[in-house]
Amino acid sequence: MKKSFIFGAALMLMGALSFQSCTKADNPSVPREPAVAVFDNGMELADAIAKFAKDGVLYLPEGIELTMDKQIELAQPLYIVCEGKKPAFISATAGIVTNSTLSFENVDIDATELKEPFIQLATLNNADPVKLDLIAFINSTITGLKYQFIYANKQPYLVDCINIQKSVIGIDGSKKKTTFDFNGGGNVAFLGIDESTIYSIPTVANNGGFFSSQSGKEVTDLGGTTQTFAISNSTLYNIANGKTVNTLRKNSQAYQKFAVKNSVIVNCGKSGQFLKGLNAGQAGKDTNWEVEGNCFNWGGEVIAEQKIGSADDNIKNSIDKVVEFADAEKGNFTQQQTSAGDPRWIANAQ
Repeated sequence: MKKSFIFGAALMLMGALSFQSCTKADNPSVPREPAVAVFDNGMELADAIAKFAKDGVLYLPEGIELTMDKQIELAQPLYIVCEGKKPAFISATAGIVTNSTLSFENVDIDATELKEPFIQLATLNNADPVKLDLIAFINSTITGLKYQFIYANKQPYLVDCINIQKSVIGIDGSKKKTTFDFNGGGNVAFLGIDESTIYSIPTVANNGGFFSSQSGKEVTDLGGTTQTFAISNSTLYNIANGKTVNTLRKNSQAYQKFAVKNSVIVNCGKSGQFLKGLNAGQAGKDTNWEVEGNCFNWGGEVIAEQKIGSADDNIKNSIDKVVEFADAEKGNFTQQQTSAGDPRWIANAQ
């Protein structure tokens, strides 16, 4: 029997923040029912979508192992959902090209052999802006990612919401690619990271950036009105190490907001300039910022972030602790120095 549920948790992401969240598109109601189709281990995800997706939803059985060796092209919204305690597992050597909503829930992805972006936006037939409601990654993991997690392919999309929730994105920084890459193309209205971990391995000083809309279009040029970057209750390690975190089409705009709360930020961006890096290296205006309860480390030390805006107290209640991860190089960020960061790693915080 079908039942309706609210897919994702982007509204929860902003529950403690005053900045605007995603619009109604972030949590559409979709029919949800147990996976009853017969899947074979090793089946191509493209074949599973063609055979078993119904009403824009593909239900995967608990613990199923699939492959992505054929590039998947999507022209309609698709929600990939695995129910059960053990997530579905996908070994990927090819990515997904889409022009519509795409969401993963409870899926683990090995991207070690992936030689292209994981999600690439489809080529458009004209230069008119196109709105794409949602790209979501919920309770899921991707590791060994050498190329972009999301690549706009220099196309004029306005992605209304990118929602990373209770997930892990593990990056192999050797290819120096930007994680959320809208360079030369469209833009994002809301990019939210909540109760998640994003890290880069190996530790290299010139790995790729976090987000880019350089040489692209402003959100307002694409029909949007606001832009928000929100990081809450998350752990970031070695992202854009030694570089400016974001390269933006424009910075310090009245419609732009940057919210960072209760997170552990280690070796990300330039030393003491992670926050400014979100705003393309600029301090911005007081109204651009909402920052509180974070632990900033760089090079094994507590690093005070440089002033943002014009007020002296825009960076509130920072945590004066050096975080010691269990084994960051192997993606284990268990720590007990602080109760901030991705909750999965907090062990008996002191």
